[in-house]
Amino acid sequence: MLKNIVIDKVSEFFNSWQGEGPRMGQRATFLRFKYCNLNCPFCDTLHKFKNKKPIQVTCKELQHYLIDTNYLVITGGEPLIHLDELTSVFNCIKQYDYNTVIGIETNGYSKNIDKLYDIFTKIGTRQDRIEIYFSPKLFIDEYKDRGSTIENIKDSLIKLSFISELTPIPVDIYAKIVVSDIVKTQELIELTKHVLPTNNIYLMPEGKNKKELTKNYQNTTKLAKIYNVNITDRLHINFKFS
Repeated sequence: MLKNIVIDKVSEFFNSWQGEGPRMGQRATFLRFKYCNLNCPFCDTLHKFKNKKPIQVTCKELQHYLIDTNYLVITGGEPLIHLDELTSVFNCIKQYDYNTVIGIETNGYSKNIDKLYDIFTKIGTRQDRIEIYFSPKLFIDEYKDRGSTIENIKDSLIKLSFISELTPIPVDIYAKIVVSDIVKTQELIELTKHVLPTNNIYLMPEGKNKKELTKNYQNTTKLAKIYNVNITDRLHINFKFS
């Protein structure tokens, strides 16, 4: 019997396909939180977490959706600013009998990164696998006071790396770097290569629509060849699915 746990501050909850990253094209259950600590001008989901009233999701509903996918993507907004709700998600997963892959999207600009260790060790189970999709935004100069500097990005990435090594459950870290400004993208690639293996680094073109993505494909593949890292499409934009 599932405990009566309710997950708050949710903007969207649905099944679809993972549009980008190491599991691109895979069926997934998406849990999108409202609110973000950044306001990126190129954000392709801004309208989804800003303009919708928050909803609640129960453990029973989460289990029902996961039966079809067994892969949960926690996104936003910025999930790490919702520690209580994130804890509720893991409490629900703990009651779920199947091995679940849990993907957590983050821009890395939250002081709550350290708290992930507590959530993973106290609530996570050995059957589950966690993937953290780290997508820093170095080129947002107006957010330097919130941590959008190369030093703070490096600090966040190192913390995530330590968490992945110390927790009793498997935790994999992937970097998803949006390609727009070539010089700053190179800075991010150089930084992440010192912490993550190149096979865990993905470059993806900036864009809110297919035309904008196409414009940035050339620079994306060019940098991927130079640094020997992965590229990823953004299927949810190209094919216009949720």
